[in-house]
Parts: sequence; structure tokens; C-alpha cells
Amino acid sequence: MLCHSKIAKNMKRMVIFEGVSLMVDDALDVVGYFDYGSGTGAAPTHLIDGILDKDRLGHVLCRGVVETPEHASKISTAFPGGRRVPQLMGSVLNVIPYSKPRLYLERIFDWIVSRRLVNDYFSGDFHYHHTPGHLRSIRKANDLGKTTVLAGAVELTQRSIKRYEEECKRHGLSCHVPTELRRAATRRFQTLVESDQILAMSSFAAESYVDGGIDRDSIDIVPLGVDTERFDYKPLLNDDKFRVTFVGSVNVLKGIPYLLDAWKLSGLGEDDKAELRLCGHVADEIEPLLEDGPTNVSTPGFVDPVPEYRQASVFAFPSLSEGFAKAPLEAMSTGRPIIVTENAGTPDIMNDGEEGIVVSPRNAEELANALNSLRENSTERKRMGQAARNTAERYTWERYTNEVTDKIIE
Repeated sequence: MLCHSKIAKNMKRMVIFEGVSLMVDDALDVVGYFDYGSGTGAAPTHLIDGILDKDRLGHVLCRGVVETPEHASKISTAFPGGRRVPQLMGSVLNVIPYSKPRLYLERIFDWIVSRRLVNDYFSGDFHYHHTPGHLRSIRKANDLGKTTVLAGAVELTQRSIKRYEEECKRHGLSCHVPTELRRAATRRFQTLVESDQILAMSSFAAESYVDGGIDRDSIDIVPLGVDTERFDYKPLLNDDKFRVTFVGSVNVLKGIPYLLDAWKLSGLGEDDKAELRLCGHVADEIEPLLEDGPTNVSTPGFVDPVPEYRQASVFAFPSLSEGFAKAPLEAMSTGRPIIVTENAGTPDIMNDGEEGIVVSPRNAEELANALNSLRENSTERKRMGQAARNTAERYTWERYTNEVTDKIIE
């Protein structure tokens, strides 16, 4: 529900969600720093397709296009040549120590979007990328009399930075927060302040905004969806191997130090029939924790997550800071019981003890107990896995699209 005074601006309602803007009784124009058709761009891609099915899609402006859709005439890229230009620029910037290339590229993207707004490029009205921070575009949209709605995809960045620094200190790890990230945190917060409505992806993200001073009445919560056909149900393997899988960035804020501690506390680190797979890019600060760790912990790097989920006995995601983590819902869709923290976003759509187990963040002992509980009870794993699939089937991308539009126009 729109709560701010700007709801009356020209009696128009523009939405910026996952890069989507909507004017009631007009076309929906979509903008976001994502690649249409990519895995990381799944949320805006499905949202665009859903809006198209409602015959409301105007034009799309994004970073790049991975798979050209039938409605390709409606999709444009902000950079000449699509995603190749920002990828090349990112490679150049990456050689600078502690640089965050994406943050600089998003500022350029933001400027391009604001210019398109000025030039009336779109058939409807628009703006946004699913991570807050495109301040120039938000302000230009507001100046033009549009009602802006912003997706809250992550925890308040100032809080996650503080959390990161505290965790590194706690575990004796080196860390460095680039100046540009601190600047981005300020911009992201300001976009939350200056938007008319916020669609947070989880209660955890929403509470971080309220704690930061954002009006609670301006926030609605819309969890993400999952492709239940791609992440289809497969029964748990009947072999005697106990495989615990994590998919995501292997870093401090994902709670990896606690998962490694729990692996040792549970005794699973010495179990030759147990395996812990940490799938994803391993951050530099985590490397020291892996060097002398158990031999049954592997880091395969970037992988196709579907086979990993299917091989898993349990999916573990002990994150300390999220908006709404996609991986646990994907694992649920394949029929895997999950272990998540209260901060993962997933507890919004599950019940502790039904689809899996919810543990406190930063608590290796609780995590170890959850691992052992599921290690020792294959019947319970199967029951939770089936329940997880049943829940995932209710959280489709179609539901997500409908709920987004319902929250906007109710």
C-alpha cells in the first residue's frame, strides 16, 4: 500500500521493483542492472515475463540479454553492445586493489537511466534495480511526478557492513571495506528514504529498514519465487553417504565460519561417510579457515546448482545477512530439507521442524545439533524433504508477479 504523500502526484503510480515501473492504466516499463535471461537475473526476468502475460509490458532497459525472447523488440540494453561493455570495464577495474567494479558501473547505469527519463524514452514510466542505490534515477522520477516503489532486496547495507567487520574481528580474519561501498551504503539508504513505497523481500530486511528509521507503514513484504520445473523434485538418494551442501558466496556474511565450526563440533568432520560441499566463489578471508580444515570439506567453485541439490542429503544456509536467499527455496523445490538461520529470509515461508530446521544466527552449537539430528534420522529427512517441495510449489514466479502487482495497485 502506498503511504507517502507523493501518492497524489499527478494521480499516477509508478513502480520500481526488481527494475520494474508501473503506471496504472499505462504500460509497464522495466529498468534494472541485470541480464535478462540469466540465473542471477531470474527475479526481474520472471517478473517481466509475467507482466508481459498480463499485456502490460512497455519497454525494458537492462544491462544485457542472455537469451533473446520473443518480445525482444521491447528490451534494450543501457550500454552499447549489451553486457560486454560493463564486463570489460569491470575486468579493467578489478586490477585495482579493494575495488568494487559493480558499484562504479551501477552509478554509470543510474546516470543513463536518469537521462532516459529526461528524454521520455519509455512508453509508460519507470525505474529501479532490485538493490537500492540508484539515487539519481529515483530523484528524477520523483521530480517528474511519478510515484516510486523500490524493492528491498538486501539488509540495510550500513548494518551488513558493521556485521561483516564484527565477524571478521571475532574470527581473527583480515577484512577491508572499500570506501566506495560505504558511499554506496549511503546512496542505498537515501533511495529507501526518498521512495514512496518499499517492497522488502523478507521480514528480516524490512526490520533492518525500520531500525534504520524508515517508516514501517511504507513497507510491504514480497518473498521471491522459484522455477519448480527447473528445480524439480527428486527423491533423496538411498546410499549411506550424508552430504551437506551450501550454494552461494562462500564468505563471512553467509555464516561459513559457523558452518565449519559446526561441522567439527558435530563430529561430522571425522566421519568418512559425511561430506560438506561449499559451492561458490570462496572469499579471500575464508581461505585461512579452510587450510587446516577437515578433509571431507570441498570447495568446487561455481557449479550448476541443480545436480548439487539432487546429490544433497541436507541443504545448509547459515547466513547472517540476507534479503531473501534464493538457494534455500531452490533446494526445497528439489525436495531437500534445509537448515537456515532466522536471518536468511526463508523462515517467512516455512515452519521450523516441518520443511527443515531454523537455527539462531552465529550459533555453531545449534547448527551442529541440527546437522546431527538429520544425520541420524533418514525418515525425518524424507518427511521434511517432501514438505519442502510442497511449500515450494506454492511459491512460484507467477505468485510472485501477482503479489507484486497486487501490493502496488491494492
